Amino acid sequence: MIEGKVVIELNSPQKAKGVIVELIGERRENSFNISTRKTESKIVTVFQFSQTLDVEKEYPANQRLEYPFQLKAPDATPDPQIGGNLGTVFNLLRPFAGSSPVNWHLKAKLDVFGFDLNKSVQIMIS
Repeated sequence: MIEGKVVIELNSPQKAKGVIVELIGERRENSFNISTRKTESKIVTVFQFSQTLDVEKEYPANQRLEYPFQLKAPDATPDPQIGGNLGTVFNLLRPFAGSSPVNWHLKAKLDVFGFDLNKSVQIMIS
């Protein structure tokens, strides 16, 4: 379980859609483009889960608001396994296919109309 607390202290009142905490898993995937003969890299989201901690309302100024939360940590290897003989070969070769390990981020945000106030931290899941 991932446990924490989101703390919000505003300098002025803000009307917002809510307080949200998100767990995001991303990895860098590399592929070789035959036509350009270059390796291309992109970030792929492999896991995303959000939990609403508070609802739409006007959030007061100069007041400490605390939102404890608990999220179930996902399996550290979220990729589905392919079955059969071909799947066995594919899964054995997967580490050499150009994918990096999953980077996990925990993000908390106050979903304000027009823009978001957010804070993100990288975490390790093992």
